[in-house]
Amino acid sequence: MQFNKKVLLATAGVLAGTLAPAATTFAASGYDQAGNSGSGINLPVYTSNTINDTSGSAQAKSVATVFIKTGFLQLTAVPNLNFENSYAGGISKLKDNADYTGSDYNDGNNNSDGRLQVDDSRTSAASGGTSGTTPLNGWYLQVSLGDFKSTDSSSTTPAASGWVLKINNGVGAQATADAGTSPFVPKAGITVAQSTPTGADGRAASTRLVSGAASGTTMWQAASGQGAGTTTGYFHTSRAANLSIPQSVTDGSYYAPITWTLNAGVPSTTP
Repeated sequence: MQFNKKVLLATAGVLAGTLAPAATTFAASGYDQAGNSGSGINLPVYTSNTINDTSGSAQAKSVATVFIKTGFLQLTAVPNLNFENSYAGGISKLKDNADYTGSDYNDGNNNSDGRLQVDDSRTSAASGGTSGTTPLNGWYLQVSLGDFKSTDSSSTTPAASGWVLKINNGVGAQATADAGTSPFVPKAGITVAQSTPTGADGRAASTRLVSGAASGTTMWQAASGQGAGTTTGYFHTSRAANLSIPQSVTDGSYYAPITWTLNAGVPSTTP
């Protein structure tokens, strides 16, 4: 039984940019397939028109493109979470981040690398500051798990409630060893909500999401004046997340939306 979950993206203050580079053709130079030399040749291009020649050169160009827009808080990437086969009442570990296109929650983002990323390029200059180097009022990222549905469109039986998704946010004192890997290792100025490191290794608790909850849970939080630049976590290994399945669920394949909400500022209450 395959449990698939697709990400539904919901953001506050999210910037989307579309890059449309000008149509430009870069001609190659060298020898064409007929053995003619020169420039303006379509690929493939050869270094020589002599068989097994040990000299000569060929040249072609490609293009690098990038879209730049500074001064915004943006939700850049959210992960799909696809779990291993399991059974009613079982606990399923994260299998991969494959894009589940059969869902009505499909966002087309192909978040198959397990990356969760927030970028904050806002500075005090936007509020009348002179230096433009001081980060603004922080931010917080909330997440919620929707109700599960059967992938069988003919099914009329509602999916059981009470599914529990746990996302492993951080590893506390082990940050140096695990930096840049899964689970997420918070950088300076970023705190992980619902995480109280305890014990010798400072291991942090997971963010716990119950399907169909009325409100989202704060997962990452940047204090006022903190959180500038890129904050990234990779959730792509079996220890990064797990799904507890209700005992009353019937056999089949299911999916549910995960809603990620990025908010400017800090929450009115501490998570």
